[in-house]
Amino acid sequence: MPNAKNRPGNVDGRHMLRRCPTQSYGGARDEATLESGVPNLILVVDDDRHMRGIVALALRQAGHSVRTAEDGIDAIGKLAGESFDLIVCDVMMPGMDGRTLGQQLAEKPARPPLLFISAKEDLPATLPGAFLEKPFRLEVLVNLVAELLKRRR
Repeated sequence: MPNAKNRPGNVDGRHMLRRCPTQSYGGARDEATLESGVPNLILVVDDDRHMRGIVALALRQAGHSVRTAEDGIDAIGKLAGESFDLIVCDVMMPGMDGRTLGQQLAEKPARPPLLFISAKEDLPATLPGAFLEKPFRLEVLVNLVAELLKRRR
């Protein structure tokens, strides 16, 4: 019996990476991006390069500009150099994990919204941001990102 990650339609980094170049995961485009012509800048933080690439590609296809970071320490460096509209961050990472990154950013007065992604379902109440459990459909991710960006305005 195939496990949940190998069933068609579920996110499996290797499986989705093969499909991404030929299939669009655009979902809902952010209205403000379409009106202004300026894409939102999103930081994707994940130690898994396949997942990081899949999420970044889906968000780019939805019309966003995307930067990536391998962990919380890398993200802090990117945040020092650019102003992001949203951060999509894995929770479990070596070095500085997503929870620690979120706690550090929560202390800042003007921080972008955070969307945490993780396979650990017992985390949402303890995180300073929205939560999406892995595995997830890329359309759900893109739509949730659009909603979080809309709320920010």
